[in-house]
Amino acid sequence: EDLGSPFLKEFTVYPNPSSGALTVTIETLGGDAPEMKLKVFSLIGQEMYTETVSPFSGVKRVSLDLTKLPKGIYMIEISDGEKSRIKRISII
Repeated sequence: EDLGSPFLKEFTVYPNPSSGALTVTIETLGGDAPEMKLKVFSLIGQEMYTETVSPFSGVKRVSLDLTKLPKGIYMIEISDGEKSRIKRISII
């Protein structure tokens, strides 16, 4: 991750830990964000879920339903194709 030039102002996932019903909040640095990909990976790198986030400006909230996934630790990645940010979540 290139910390020198963040491409997102804010990227939060809550509640964490959760039963799998999550809200992802994405805030851009200003201007229109490009299309982004939101992906959920297991710890061994298996892609469990993917969603395209259409371009937006400002703040966007995305609801995720991961209740069908096995309990455990997952990584949520948001990417614009060049840069990405990752958050670790627990499903209990």
